[in-house]
Amino acid sequence: MGKRLSQSWLIVFLIALTPATSVGNATFTFDIDADGSTAPLTDGLLILRHLFGFTGEALSQGALSSVATRTDPDALTSHLDQHLTSLDVDQSGNAKPLTDGLLILRYLFGFTGAALTQGAVDTSGERISNTAITAYLSSLTTEAGSDISPVGGDPNLGDPNLGDANESALHWQVSRATPASVGIDASQVDRVLTHIFTDAAVQSATLAKAGYIIGERFAENTNAQTMGTSWSVAKSFYSAAVGVAIDQGLINATVQPASDFLVEWQGTDKANITIGHLLEMRSGIADTLDLYYSEDHTAFSLAWRKSFEEGTRFVYSNPTSQLFEPLLYRATGLNAHDFLAETILRPIGIDPSQVGMWFDPSGLNPLTYMGLDMRAEDMIRFGILYARGGRWEDQQVISKDYVSRSLSAQSAYYGYQWWVLNDAYFGQPVRHVRYAALGLDGQKIYVWPEADLVLVVLTQYTHSPSQGYTLSTFNFPNTCAARRSCPGLGGSVVPSYDEHALMEMLDDF
Repeated sequence: MGKRLSQSWLIVFLIALTPATSVGNATFTFDIDADGSTAPLTDGLLILRHLFGFTGEALSQGALSSVATRTDPDALTSHLDQHLTSLDVDQSGNAKPLTDGLLILRYLFGFTGAALTQGAVDTSGERISNTAITAYLSSLTTEAGSDISPVGGDPNLGDPNLGDANESALHWQVSRATPASVGIDASQVDRVLTHIFTDAAVQSATLAKAGYIIGERFAENTNAQTMGTSWSVAKSFYSAAVGVAIDQGLINATVQPASDFLVEWQGTDKANITIGHLLEMRSGIADTLDLYYSEDHTAFSLAWRKSFEEGTRFVYSNPTSQLFEPLLYRATGLNAHDFLAETILRPIGIDPSQVGMWFDPSGLNPLTYMGLDMRAEDMIRFGILYARGGRWEDQQVISKDYVSRSLSAQSAYYGYQWWVLNDAYFGQPVRHVRYAALGLDGQKIYVWPEADLVLVVLTQYTHSPSQGYTLSTFNFPNTCAARRSCPGLGGSVVPSYDEHALMEMLDDF
């Protein structure tokens, strides 16, 4: 039993951060092997093995960077022993993997309040309150002045490899190239595209590897310039905008109460809903189709009832995501569309004038739970931004920390408005965890950071830009005609491709 438990936590806890704490006159960081950077499969593994009592070659074997300068097992043990108190989060007098380790793990995944500390604090410790533990963990992740960059981890939680090695060598122009030029067999690409087009409603499938588009296929009478629509893929874009607002200090943190901006909630049962709860779909505000048929989507979302306690469970909710509209406007002074355009779209080479941004029927409120019309190539760019840890060329567009948290499962298979395609998502095993922005009727941005791979799939779309982008009964993003899912259309809905089989095909990339 003990061995099984140790092995389980050895897998689960393989995430890392780069904190700094002072011990005497020395500054401790998680760079245990002293290679100049922190990596979970080296430094994180060394820490975890040490907590479980590993010594000698059992401590260091397979856990050292190729450029490590602290490599002797005895030196590693001595270093970890000297600084063990820095890992004692609850100040119980001992650093233990199933209390201190679990607290660090939960914090990295964005847990707050009771969800952070419940069952993970040694009550004999001196630091046991939610506030004190959160402050301590926050100091560990900020004083070092470096990014949190988890790699590997529990495949069911998701833990993206957002490595930034050889940044100057990366390709950013999103030009087209042959599969062979990036080491991929053309038959593999053809197999993937053919599988996707078993879905008769697909408009386009575009595959990018290493920043190059190496495969694309289009339905009849469409091409690379044909616009698609996002539906709920837009949620991931506006989550990115929230991340930038946090990076800029316009929003303090994900633990900040949303009611600091959504003042209508102050003094109500929604007062303690945090911005993180909104991002994680754990706000307690359930979904409803009534939103879509309301005139003012923001007013509706602000007033829509809370159905259960915030932070207790994941429930997908469009009203929750529409709350990014007032949040962004009140935090930044720009409406959500303009803030997205200036902080996300332009920096990654997307011309906002060529993007259709939808408004609710009032014509006043940008939609943030749906509604971006753009080319597949533009969505590829956004996918690459997340695959590469929020960086575009020489600019950190979104902090690596925020991207990592976005692609990490805050619930079983959902991050910050991103889906984590793990065993829990599929209900069956997957060899590699990927991440996806998903929208109604089959809109997809798949991201696989470890392989620097992005795949965009769009459904056949009918909408003329001359109709404008104000939602109404007669003007809406029409993908349901191709999917045959429009109300009253009759007949069977066009089935999509087997998504799990697609993931298995991508394993070869």
